[in-house]
Amino acid sequence: MAGKTTYGRHLAKLQVQQYKMQEQVAAAVGVTVAEVDAWENNQAVPTQEQLWALVDYLGPEAAPPFAPEPRIRPGYRYYDRSKYDPYKLY
Repeated sequence: MAGKTTYGRHLAKLQVQQYKMQEQVAAAVGVTVAEVDAWENNQAVPTQEQLWALVDYLGPEAAPPFAPEPRIRPGYRYYDRSKYDPYKLY
């Protein structure tokens, strides 16, 4: 598993690229530093709400690299992100 990209590695790399500390990310998302550390070490995963907060703070690159692009069904006028589950394989 040495070469496999996990979400934790992806998140940690993104934080380094943007010069963000765990404390800053934790404050922006509304969690503890220990939770951010657990995400980076693949001991836990963020909830859907926390994931959206990460995307809002770190940018669209913070979305999981394995998440598909959301599909907008015909008849929908807007995309309701509360109905999108980033962990579900569509």
